[in-house]
Amino acid sequence: MKWCVASQICAPPELFCGFDRQHYPQPVQYPVACSPQAWATGSLFQFIQIMVWPLVDAPQGKFLLQQPLLPPSIEELQLRNLRIGENRFHLRLWRTGQEGCDWEVQAT
Repeated sequence: MKWCVASQICAPPELFCGFDRQHYPQPVQYPVACSPQAWATGSLFQFIQIMVWPLVDAPQGKFLLQQPLLPPSIEELQLRNLRIGENRFHLRLWRTGQEGCDWEVQAT
């Protein structure tokens, strides 16, 4: 994920797979692909949804978290300028040990 943000290409890779980072420190380009593919771009948001596990009740303006969990490679995750109806907020999650995660929500 960090590479997607910091790369010179400024686009997500076409796919994510399990190449060893020792041999391939950055995602491998797939030159014949239509880049970026819509599903690859959407997979970033799906990955965030899996980690955060949000429950959104838009009519009531509520945002609940159900046991969010960050993988060992991510120490902290910040999602800024989220919106439910007219309510805007920032969400920050951080690891608190091997399997724990804490979070805070800040209204904006």
